[in-house]
Amino acid sequence: MNFPAKTKQRIAEAYGASAVGWLGAAPSLVRDLVEKWNLQLEPEYWGNFSYVIPASEYVLKLLPPGEEFDRQLAAMLAWNGNGAARIENFDREGGAMLIERLLPGTELTELFHNGGHDESTEIVCAM
Repeated sequence: MNFPAKTKQRIAEAYGASAVGWLGAAPSLVRDLVEKWNLQLEPEYWGNFSYVIPASEYVLKLLPPGEEFDRQLAAMLAWNGNGAARIENFDREGGAMLIERLLPGTELTELFHNGGHDESTEIVCAM
């Protein structure tokens, strides 16, 4: 597993010396989580300061464990899928979150312009 060099560099710069060791262990962590959570990873990676790997109906998000990981995890768990993707599983020690994968649907502007004025307004108000 080869993560993009630019992402590795950004993670090392953002999270400091502790991230360098984590970067070296990340491929092993991914292999373990693929087996543990029965994931089918896709060959695409995203991220500037983390790795986000599509895995069928989920995405696997990886970032060095620590304060930033804990903040992101706490926020996602608090939202519990209300206005954000839902956390399906996590590994705090490894710095991994398994997140529901949100696929684009109908944009609200499209719904509005195609006669769904009330429905689109209700969705916006609920958010």
